[in-house]
Amino acid sequence: MSEPIRVIPIWTGCHRARGGPVAADRPGIKLVGAVDRDPKLTGKDLGEILGLDRKLGVALTDKPVILFAQTQADVVIHCTTSSFVEAYEQLTEIVRAGLHCVTSCEEALFPYYRHKLLAGKLDDLCIQKAAAVVGTGVNPGLVMDTLALLLTMACQRIEAVRVLRVVDAGTRREALQRKVGATLSEEEFNTRSEQRKVGHVGLADRWFFSRTDWGGRWTS
Repeated sequence: MSEPIRVIPIWTGCHRARGGPVAADRPGIKLVGAVDRDPKLTGKDLGEILGLDRKLGVALTDKPVILFAQTQADVVIHCTTSSFVEAYEQLTEIVRAGLHCVTSCEEALFPYYRHKLLAGKLDDLCIQKAAAVVGTGVNPGLVMDTLALLLTMACQRIEAVRVLRVVDAGTRREALQRKVGATLSEEEFNTRSEQRKVGHVGLADRWFFSRTDWGGRWTS
């Protein structure tokens, strides 16, 4: 039997609450550390924070660099932000430690589209440290990408793929409502819209990635 993959999650908010129990019970994964940016959680057992009926023997910390240096791990699960610029320093910390990384940052699916310089620097660092960073998750990654591809496996001929996703923000968490502008005043919405800080992140990046690397027509 192969050894389990040693994982350190870096989570915030709903990502911790929803992804934590899955990672804790996933066969083949061993949680060897955990990072949370909330200093009030430092020192608490991850099992307690996740609401499990047992302790995991993993204490949360808000100092990832120290944890990376003191812990033998293979992969970091990174779920903190949708912005590649905001995630960049966090991702470089991970790669400098020689760790692979799976991030839910939407813009990390194809960061060259918006942030060519930073993406190139991260790529160079990955090559230097022999580490990989991949951007994936429910969206982008599964709902409008992998799932659509899997559903075409029974098709003999495919000329185009069109994916339409409808989200009722009124039933979602407050953070997502703010992200799409559902809870903002008209003035706040217009200001954030001009700054390109409102709306669903990652759709344009996915479209550009699919046109560039797959050569097909992928509209979303």
